[in-house]
Amino acid sequence: MNNELRKALLLGFAVSVTAFAAAPTVADAQQILDAQWMKLKPDAAKERNVLFQSVKLIGGQGTSYRYSVSVIIRDYDVGYPPNRYYGQTCVAHIENEPYTLWTDGAVWHVDGKMTPDARKCDPNPAAGISSVPVNTLTGTVAGRAPMAAPPQPQRVAGGVVPGAFECWSGGHANGLLNFTIGAGGQYTDSGGAKGTYSVDPANGRVTFHGGSLEKGIPAGTYAMYYEPGGRPTVSIRSSRDGGEIVVCEKP
Repeated sequence: MNNELRKALLLGFAVSVTAFAAAPTVADAQQILDAQWMKLKPDAAKERNVLFQSVKLIGGQGTSYRYSVSVIIRDYDVGYPPNRYYGQTCVAHIENEPYTLWTDGAVWHVDGKMTPDARKCDPNPAAGISSVPVNTLTGTVAGRAPMAAPPQPQRVAGGVVPGAFECWSGGHANGLLNFTIGAGGQYTDSGGAKGTYSVDPANGRVTFHGGSLEKGIPAGTYAMYYEPGGRPTVSIRSSRDGGEIVVCEKP
């Protein structure tokens, strides 16, 4: 047993050797996160630097992994020197923030806080000179080496991607409806009770038998499995107009 796997087990994470092998490396995770932060670079900024202080795998399996990340984000704005405005340089810190990296089998996606709570901005002293040069900040820049192809989602009965699903209703977490899809058409509800499920291949409708979800989906509604944007999702909808009442997603 390697040291990282031993540490994970001691911390209580249910991580298998296979799951660890499929997780993005720290270098890959940096590239994935860096790409997302670069997409959010302010229009006024000439350059953005993402400097990683630490990236630690804290859990996950299959196609979804969680990391604890500390990072410095620097944005340099050149301003408009003809008007004697030399712009500003802003620096933000994100400390030990959790991020989920998940894949639909084609690309990696990132869930987590991408906008820092606060930035410290200082005016630049002259044209082309930053008030906070990047070389005065510490951290690791993401590499550009080719990454391994994302793992393909494993599927069980009805083409459903197995694992834990977290439910939301009315914009609020609804933990009582959370459930875990297992193999062989089995599922486990939030209280640990087990039941079965089936999926109609014609329309993706899900029928639960046993467990809390059999009673938790009232008359006049139905459950449907689909994958918007590649995210495995079970939604409970109104039979009258198809409106979504509860959405349960695989994190």
